[in-house]
Amino acid sequence: METSSVAPPDRDMTFYRQRLALANALLREDNMAGVGRELSAVIDSPLFDTLSRDVQLHILSTACWAATREEQAKRARDLCQRAIGYAEAGSDDWYRLAMLESFLGEHEAAAAAFIEFVQRWPEQLEDIDEIVIHQLRHALPADSRARVEMAQALFDANWKSPYGGDSSIWYDLALARLGQNQPEQARAVLTRIDTPVDLIRIRSDKRFDRVFNRDAPGHDVDGALRRQIEAQKQHAVIFPDDVRAHVQLSYALLSAGRNEEVIKLADRTMARLARASLERPAFTHIDEQVWLMDSRAVALRRLGRVDDALDEMRRASQLSEQGEQNVSQALNLGDFYCSLGRPDEAMAAVAQIGEMSAYGQMVLHKVRHCAAVQRGDARMAGASLAHLDGNEDEAPTILLEALLRAGRIDEAAARLIAQLQSDDRRGRMLEWLQNYPLPQPLPGNVAMRAARAAMLARDDVTAAIAAVGRIERYDIIPTAELD
Repeated sequence: METSSVAPPDRDMTFYRQRLALANALLREDNMAGVGRELSAVIDSPLFDTLSRDVQLHILSTACWAATREEQAKRARDLCQRAIGYAEAGSDDWYRLAMLESFLGEHEAAAAAFIEFVQRWPEQLEDIDEIVIHQLRHALPADSRARVEMAQALFDANWKSPYGGDSSIWYDLALARLGQNQPEQARAVLTRIDTPVDLIRIRSDKRFDRVFNRDAPGHDVDGALRRQIEAQKQHAVIFPDDVRAHVQLSYALLSAGRNEEVIKLADRTMARLARASLERPAFTHIDEQVWLMDSRAVALRRLGRVDDALDEMRRASQLSEQGEQNVSQALNLGDFYCSLGRPDEAMAAVAQIGEMSAYGQMVLHKVRHCAAVQRGDARMAGASLAHLDGNEDEAPTILLEALLRAGRIDEAAARLIAQLQSDDRRGRMLEWLQNYPLPQPLPGNVAMRAARAAMLARDDVTAAIAAVGRIERYDIIPTAELD
């Protein structure tokens, strides 16, 4: 009997290839649990080393994606780390690794992966939500080498935010270069700074005097605000269905005191949002509508229509924030009630708030402290002030305002002087100290405003300011706050 000349199949390799085929089929069905299960077996097999490098990388990258989708962050991170060991690893591998490291709290490693992504694929930055960039940056200490290197990578990549968010990064980078005694590098970075707030920080801070020409074209605050408004208007026209574009325009208009335009913008956009279920295309970043309502409330308050502003804040607080309870607007509503001198309603507004960020906790205790002072509740006022004191780094101006509200001017002055002496915090504090055309304070804030004026009139405070900076008058309001 004749025998076949065909070699018998390698049963182990055949079965191995079957698992690969099954994983691909499950991937097409979006069954990530199944993909992860099959690819784990494929990767752990001794036969994995017999595959070509391209196939190995594809498997590791796909397995990382599947584990990410299944919320297996540590497993996904380990797989991505293996994937980037291949020279052929792509932008998705590096970017995904950065996000996973960030999620796991490994912020230095996250920055390193993101820097690699930026340096190798700068053209892909336009596809990255800039919120991610700011989150990665703010997770690092202000004086961190990784934070500076990340800023430099973005600068070298010529990254430009459509909303002006790059300017604050260039401010930090210029400050770092000055601290490293690199004035030419700092001067180059300063040419990219174009937002009013960052220009105010630079103009008010004597550290920048040797590298910044206050009289150069483009360095004036009023002109910067006009250019910002025009840029935001153009962006809103180009992307009419992006709610975030309209929110950013509202902020710029508020800074310029163009309150009626803010109201018209908000009314027009929200009318379109109300018809969105019947229209195509759908809006993007629709959760941002609460911030458009917030801007509308600020504009109404600045026009003296306080009751209308309050109604708008109540409505905004009832909408969800990213599908969850609207913590931000509930806190803002509570703060507004305190500004009105209505402590019971302020406490009711923040009574049922759930989880929040560390900054949110500061705002919560600001509201609680304000309400306690107005009620004469020394125990609650002390507890909230203790929280603000213990977490000063999260929001130093909130602590200062609380001390002023409590009439503790000596302590507030001491904290302010300490902030001015800090290399990292000086710019933010100088920005807060400038003279802006604020509206007359609401009833609950009259005493605090008077205490602030008394603090700024002190000899020790004026001397501390003069040693590092200057206070000037600007015809803009750089923050979108209700009071």
